[in-house]
Amino acid sequence: MIHIVVKMVGIWFLLAAVLQVQASIVGRIPRNTNEYQVFTDSITNRDAYGECYKRGMMLAVPKDESAYNGIVNAIKAKGALDTKRFWFGIRTIDGDIKTIYGSNAYYRAFAPNQPSGDGDCIGLSVEHDYAYDDFSCGNRGMYVCEPLDLDFAAQLLKYKVFEIEKSREDSINECKKQGMVLARDYNANTHAAITIKIWSLVARTENFHIDALKSGTDIVSSDGTVQCFKPFAKGEVDGQGDCFYLRRTKDLQWGDQNCVMTFGYVCYDEYATLD
Repeated sequence: MIHIVVKMVGIWFLLAAVLQVQASIVGRIPRNTNEYQVFTDSITNRDAYGECYKRGMMLAVPKDESAYNGIVNAIKAKGALDTKRFWFGIRTIDGDIKTIYGSNAYYRAFAPNQPSGDGDCIGLSVEHDYAYDDFSCGNRGMYVCEPLDLDFAAQLLKYKVFEIEKSREDSINECKKQGMVLARDYNANTHAAITIKIWSLVARTENFHIDALKSGTDIVSSDGTVQCFKPFAKGEVDGQGDCFYLRRTKDLQWGDQNCVMTFGYVCYDEYATLD
């Protein structure tokens, strides 16, 4: 009997701890996952990532027609606004139009004859009744955010971005000094997390070292793990070196370069958690 009571008390304390963690997460990230929020300050496309992120949100993705209508209705609910465009969760990745998470799965609602090559960023055009249009990323617009998925939010916390220029070897050592490792970019989900974290911190003036280098005909991480995911920029690999990095002029797709070249770098903190 005593054993059962002790066991139940232990379970109660464990449950209380879980609920406390969940409450702290809910307190920072909106509860309604269908909620779109429109922000009316006029900013560039890249700045919109950071503005959404600091609110526990990210640019809204129209994954289907219902989501697209929800985004448009949220904008219309604001009434007449003095802007030509709204930034949302569609972008170009080295010339290909995808969601900010790198997916081709999104609702298509382009204005006639669009995209026309006017720019590398996609926005909702007021002139075309909120159909998609391409604009220069430096143009200013309002923006629409949606709550971050909790799992993705937790993943974003694990990546730390540094713009101080280091060689690959020095980048590995700097990460190690802080109890981290140089970040591996090993699948579409991690690639999305790393690139979004860089844009969210407005850290877009540097190329970034990641843990990927040539080994014969393979690409491996520093522990020898062979990497199958290879998001090469168009025109790469061009034989400039044995190390791969995130190339800023190619929307953070991979380029190859000499390992002694100094870039920013991204570390991975396995133990960083939402709290």
